[in-house]
Amino acid sequence: MTAFADSIQRPFGVRYNPYTQSVEVLSNAQKITALVRELRGDICIVSSAIKKISAQDSTLDVETIANMLHTGLQVQERSPQSTSGGSTPNSERGASPRPDLKKCDQPEA
Repeated sequence: MTAFADSIQRPFGVRYNPYTQSVEVLSNAQKITALVRELRGDICIVSSAIKKISAQDSTLDVETIANMLHTGLQVQERSPQSTSGGSTPNSERGASPRPDLKKCDQPEA
């Protein structure tokens, strides 16, 4: 069934959200941006854990973990909008979409 579902061409992405136990349709920029914001928060949690563990465990391969993240984020196709050379409203203003996530290495409370 999964193979059949993967073979259906659709102009959007889907994601299962384990927190809400629902399927989210990623069909526009706002929905994708909201997901990226959530992922940034999760990456900050992972980054903090890596720093703590690597201080105690020299066998932790931080470079491999970073490469896994980088490889997973590569986009194969670019939309016409992204190749126009324009920038997003937030980058024009120099503002972070979520100022609370601007830096991951803020001291913990």
